[in-house]
Amino acid sequence: MGLPKRESPTLLGAFAPEGVEIARVVRVGEGRNAVVLRSDGSETACLLPSHIDPRWLAAASEVAPVEAAVLYQTGRAFVWAVYPDAAHEDVRAPLRLEGSSIVLRAGKTTIELRDEGLSLKASEIESRATGEQWLMGARLRFN
Repeated sequence: MGLPKRESPTLLGAFAPEGVEIARVVRVGEGRNAVVLRSDGSETACLLPSHIDPRWLAAASEVAPVEAAVLYQTGRAFVWAVYPDAAHEDVRAPLRLEGSSIVLRAGKTTIELRDEGLSLKASEIESRATGEQWLMGARLRFN
């Protein structure tokens, strides 16, 4: 089912209703902005909160519109939550995590990224390459 597309979204003015509406994200613009298609067929520009990844949402909205809860407050619109469906199951986008440290843990295996380096703790480590493998450092210790 095709959706009508308009070249420029209607920006929300002071007349905007206060509350929450279910709409569909049809595209993501620069920065943290998305365009939603409302139930009346109009498009509205919305801000994206930090908990919604704009890269994933952009990739998903290219596959199919993504249902979203949109919050209207003080003349502005915000995508509050997204509800992907089966059409978005295989959508992948680059993942970027930033922080002073990042820990990935699965069972007894831990990968920790810190400002000063990387820590990998596991009972077994498997490494495979189709080309050369290099271990480089100021000092390498093996058992």
